[in-house]
Amino acid sequence: MKVLVVGADGRSHALAWRLKQCESVTELYIAPGNPGSKEIATPVAIGVNDISALCQWAKETKIDLTVVSPEDPLSRGIVDVFKENGLRIFGPTKSCAKLESSKEFSKKIMIEAGVPTPESIVCVGEEETRRVCRERGVPLVLKSDGLAAGKGVVVCKTEDEVSAGIAFLCGELGAQRVLVEECLIGVEASFIVAADGERIVPFPTSHDYKRIYDGNQGPNTGGMGAVSPTRFLSAEQEQFVIDHIVAPVLRRMSERGDRYLGFLYAGLMIPADGKPRVIEFNCRFGDPECQPVMRRVEGDLAQLLTALCDGTELPPLKISPLHSVCIVHAAEHYPATPTKGDVISGIDTAQSIDNVVVFQAGTKEGPSGEILTDGGRVLAVTAIAPSVEDALRTAYEASDKINFRGRQMRRDIGERNG
Repeated sequence: MKVLVVGADGRSHALAWRLKQCESVTELYIAPGNPGSKEIATPVAIGVNDISALCQWAKETKIDLTVVSPEDPLSRGIVDVFKENGLRIFGPTKSCAKLESSKEFSKKIMIEAGVPTPESIVCVGEEETRRVCRERGVPLVLKSDGLAAGKGVVVCKTEDEVSAGIAFLCGELGAQRVLVEECLIGVEASFIVAADGERIVPFPTSHDYKRIYDGNQGPNTGGMGAVSPTRFLSAEQEQFVIDHIVAPVLRRMSERGDRYLGFLYAGLMIPADGKPRVIEFNCRFGDPECQPVMRRVEGDLAQLLTALCDGTELPPLKISPLHSVCIVHAAEHYPATPTKGDVISGIDTAQSIDNVVVFQAGTKEGPSGEILTDGGRVLAVTAIAPSVEDALRTAYEASDKINFRGRQMRRDIGERNG
């Protein structure tokens, strides 16, 4: 079949890498892709949010399956447009994608579905947010209601952090509505499934590392590394998440007339009582969790996604028993205003090491074919091995072959929860 991946980030590169290995895939395209993904998929020079152009191209090319990686086109209704034009596409509709694009809506659905989640209050404007924060006291969590590229959550343990967080969300991000949420203490884990409204196919568990600096210090990012499987979820807890979180949300969406088809990511907090709570839903794979998870997925992913789209019998999803890790290389000044245009060296040398794959994200080609930085999170170096310790050792060996000016990289991935 002909398959199109929509996206340009590291998650898109990882999905394309896995789909390239599927026996059912005869032609693989990526729109627009990046310098790394063009090695495995034919690039299509159409932006992820140019939905009408993507749809027209897919019709003319007779694409059999489209897989959407980033959240923006999902929130803008790319799935609705493709379906209206008779095209098979794996992803949630615009109304279903509100589970990610509106934290207020997501919280409402969770409450209606009886899903365990921290208590929160929705505030309109900066003044109301400050008043509610004063009344509740610290610690607390501030969340921008809308999409914020992984930067819309601020954990506040002091009054100064509250003041700075509100200024950032309402000022720099321009958030009109802010959730003031109970701050849970525990460890975080990521649970990602593919679903068709009723059937649920869980992917390997993982956890990521959000803070920019070692020791879980500095501002939140989109993620500086990830490990799969996570040690923070037992098999019993995984089943709890399916039965008491994922399934109830899918049922509630169906009751509203919105069958949920696509990837669903549950960001979990596991406090001391061991009962997972949902701190956020994403309507696509996590990044950087996607990269190590795709290293462990075996079998024909394209056939699985097609069967979910069509309601036909599901092929088995095979998972490698090995451990996989991801080390993110970020640009100078990320997550504030990342520097762009610096030359990257050593990618090929890193990938020459056994069991290493480097997924590109914020990159572009220079005039002479050199690879340049072009975003906040630039590269994701992944490795797979029989133990997490061996995978980390290999990933850091590969990471040390790569260099660009101002590179930021955590050295403690795998040592503690991020």
